[in-house]
Amino acid sequence: MRTVKFRGKSCLSNKWLYGDLITYKSGETAIANFTNFGYECSEMFCRENVDPATVGQFTGLTDRKGHSIHEGDIVKMLHFHGHYGVVQWNDEGYFFINRDYPKTKELDYPPLGDNSNCIEVIGNIHDNPDLLMKGGDQ
Repeated sequence: MRTVKFRGKSCLSNKWLYGDLITYKSGETAIANFTNFGYECSEMFCRENVDPATVGQFTGLTDRKGHSIHEGDIVKMLHFHGHYGVVQWNDEGYFFINRDYPKTKELDYPPLGDNSNCIEVIGNIHDNPDLLMKGGDQ
């Protein structure tokens, strides 16, 4: 069983927050980090609002350097000639999506879980969108 956690960019500090995702009926989205305070801490004091567009779930995998891999990460596939692209979810699991997606079809790569020791996180679509605009490999 994998750890279910999320990350999102704080609306106040623009820093990445990690923890449990809370989505309210009002549309407000927050990340709560109960591990820093313990579950006896009330939700009100352990949470911070995040930009919903930046929320990504942890895949349960780490890259070859031990960094957590989240949806929206830009990764380099070392055993596929250094191709890089975005980590996204589909009904079968987390996949590496070609950097030209959706202009081109999804490349036929195996699920990330089969290859996490050959993956390197090089950025994410929110902080480093320019990585997807480059024509060559990193």
